[in-house]
Amino acid sequence: MINSLDLGKKVIKDKIPLISRNPGVYRMISSSGEILYIGKAKNIPNRLKSYISDTNLPIRTERMLSLTHSLETTTTSNESEALLLEANLIKKHKPRFNIEINTDPNLKPNNKDLSTILNYETVIKNIKAQVRKQHHELLEDLAENIFKIIFQNRIVKKVNLKIEKLDIIKNSESVGIDFSKSRI
Repeated sequence: MINSLDLGKKVIKDKIPLISRNPGVYRMISSSGEILYIGKAKNIPNRLKSYISDTNLPIRTERMLSLTHSLETTTTSNESEALLLEANLIKKHKPRFNIEINTDPNLKPNNKDLSTILNYETVIKNIKAQVRKQHHELLEDLAENIFKIIFQNRIVKKVNLKIEKLDIIKNSESVGIDFSKSRI
């Protein structure tokens, strides 16, 4: 019998040959239609391959894949458009596996100046590096370090962050806390 993680990976594997090698956005969707994750890529199939080829995925990613029952993609003409689309979709849908970041409404995104666009991929990469670098006993300490990383970007005005510790209490899916911080 195939497990739910393998089923989630199969959904992605089956979709990859059908997707053009363009930049764009992908959405992982649960059986109930909930958007679990929104991501962007320079080359969507190449990005999706990492979910099915990596054998040492973080628990959180495995959990997301286990819940994935369908995948939707939207191609764009360039990476800047993909960044803008990803940010707008995250703000609209607030999926479970994303951090919500509000940017300065007075700074309009400019396709020719990527510093006016928040790159979630870089944010996540920096957060992962922080987690690998230092163990955090308290979720509050981890949240403060994440806020420091995110607020380095001048366009960020507010961050809503949900942190979960998976499998920490028996018979519980996770334990977590919500944090919110604004730039003054």
